[in-house]
Amino acid sequence: MECINMGPNGGLIFCMEQLCTELGWIDDMIGDDELDYILFDCPGQIELYSHLNIFPQIIEHLQRKWDFHIVSVFILDARFLVDGSHFLSGILSALSAMVCLRTPHVNVMTKMDMLSESQQKLVCARYLEPDVEDLCESSEQESKEGISTASKRPRKFANLSSILADLINRYSLVRFQPLNKEEEETIEDLLFVIDQCIQYGEDNEPLNRIFDEAGSELAREIPLPDETVVTAVLYLLEFFVKLTSQVLESHEHLKWMVLLIETVAHAFTGASFWLVASLEVPEPKSYRLMIISTCLASLAAITVDIDHFIAAGSFSIKAARSLPGRPFLHWTGGPVLLLVLLLIGDYIGRHFCSPLSYPPRPVLVAGWVIIFAWVSHQMRDALRRGLWLWPPPKRLLSPPEYYSTPPLPLVSYSLALFVLLLPIHFISEEIFSFSGREKPIII
Repeated sequence: MECINMGPNGGLIFCMEQLCTELGWIDDMIGDDELDYILFDCPGQIELYSHLNIFPQIIEHLQRKWDFHIVSVFILDARFLVDGSHFLSGILSALSAMVCLRTPHVNVMTKMDMLSESQQKLVCARYLEPDVEDLCESSEQESKEGISTASKRPRKFANLSSILADLINRYSLVRFQPLNKEEEETIEDLLFVIDQCIQYGEDNEPLNRIFDEAGSELAREIPLPDETVVTAVLYLLEFFVKLTSQVLESHEHLKWMVLLIETVAHAFTGASFWLVASLEVPEPKSYRLMIISTCLASLAAITVDIDHFIAAGSFSIKAARSLPGRPFLHWTGGPVLLLVLLLIGDYIGRHFCSPLSYPPRPVLVAGWVIIFAWVSHQMRDALRRGLWLWPPPKRLLSPPEYYSTPPLPLVSYSLALFVLLLPIHFISEEIFSFSGREKPIII
């Protein structure tokens, strides 16, 4: 205020106008979080809502860029409701904000807990759903019984109050919700009204307790594959792929089917690895997320082989299969580095960052899907060529001399799954408790 030579109100307006020119600041604070509600605690200066176009610009930006459902909550202190004229003044302020913001609007009469029980009953009876005649008569009576004559108002002001009250009562423009922090019911009622305004939960499936219990009981009766079963299936898959490839390689015109079978085997192995991780998560599970992420794991396992074409600089299958070394995505250090970065990022996000800047759950799920799919692809290749351990790739290929393990036995599948499942037990709640709700916002 000293720098721009303005008072408190002028300085606040200057800051809000500056915020409108830098709306990217708000975007940085919101991030991509999946929180259910985002609250904006706005200044109380009424001119920001009744005379200026500041908040309408902010609301338009949030709706256009973020597709938020927005509701405005106007708070009126119950302690200032000393007479009908004060109440009418508060109603007019609420109306001006409602007209300016052009959003669903909820009026709240707060701090009811600071009134005595008799005063609470009086406020609820007179002001929550006011009767126009009672409001005007009480205002006139309070003016006549005032201590000083200076507090008496001219008759024309009483007529004006009567006309305004009649207008409000006729069109039911304003009503208030009581809020008492000591009574939980008032908080629940207010939240219910706000949820109705923003249509919160409209896209969620209705809760059917009987059906959900029956479905859970049926799910418990269906035997789900565990790590041992999945590993055994992968053993049989590798035996089938090896046998089929030997037969097809002897026929020149059927060699393309070998590539197809290898691709399908990579997809199945990636999906199996991730399915084991999904089944290790304790109840409750998000089965919809499990299905989607398993499909993405199979796709990611196939995508690893794109490095053959990148290293060859050609879309030719022959060129991709005749590289002088192993392409860069087949280096074992790749998924290891990604795993370390994901664990460090998750730890920093949960312990040192605000909730708004924490990575959204779909990003975390995608990171773990890529790790499991990447490892599954490398483990399949290691059955024939071993694991490329060191050094890192140079010019998209392995160096002429690099250190690798001998071809691994099938039991390496179980070992790889065991190592990958260790961190899953610690972060399963964060990555699998995913909810697809939209983000409402309250001003």
